[in-house]
Amino acid sequence: WKIRTIDFYNVKNGVIEMEMAPGMPATKALKNDPSLYNHAMRVLGDFELSVLRGQAEVDRPHTSLTLANPDFHDGQVFIDKANKSITILDFGQATELSRDDRRLTLDILALIFKKKPSDADYKEVLNMYEKLGGKEKLPMGEIKDIFAQPEHMDRFIHMVSYFSIKGVKMPPSTVNMMLALDRQLNLAEKIGDKTAYYKIKAQVAGEVLHIPEAGSNWVIINGMRVERLRDK
Repeated sequence: WKIRTIDFYNVKNGVIEMEMAPGMPATKALKNDPSLYNHAMRVLGDFELSVLRGQAEVDRPHTSLTLANPDFHDGQVFIDKANKSITILDFGQATELSRDDRRLTLDILALIFKKKPSDADYKEVLNMYEKLGGKEKLPMGEIKDIFAQPEHMDRFIHMVSYFSIKGVKMPPSTVNMMLALDRQLNLAEKIGDKTAYYKIKAQVAGEVLHIPEAGSNWVIINGMRVERLRDK
């Protein structure tokens, strides 16, 4: 399958003239051909996760500056079954994603994924707050309230809120990467892909263990190759 976006031709009077996306909207494919939808969206989901891992190409582990698209959803995807192409639209909210952006996001995920946080985890949140420029004291009660939330995104939202109240802004690319990863988890649940969560966990583990990004990506890529062979 080929993954692509559309070309734009001109901007006139605030209106963008662009190419028409081929195929049918993914939302229509979901109703008319669920198996096509599931397959194409899994291909696209794997691609999006590879971009969030810093890969410029799906099957190459080396990393570079990429994008975090927090507004990924099937309403912005067209599937062309005949030509085996998937077109994704609207990158208006996307931001550049550097190695440092990914590291901060993964460090946060390593904390908010934990079921039973320890005092060391509370201290790590405080260290993160101070590294981002926090000067005013962050009460331990607020840190513990972050971990009192049941879901990882609830924890992240509380972390962003408490930091913001103290004048500390979470970098936009980190926020976007977190939202983009959550979109991928939601998609994986929708199409029954149980591997997306483990790919994200593997990325987080690589950061925790200080494994170079290319090394973690190599492990994930080879795991995906095994999946493809199994699916055949």
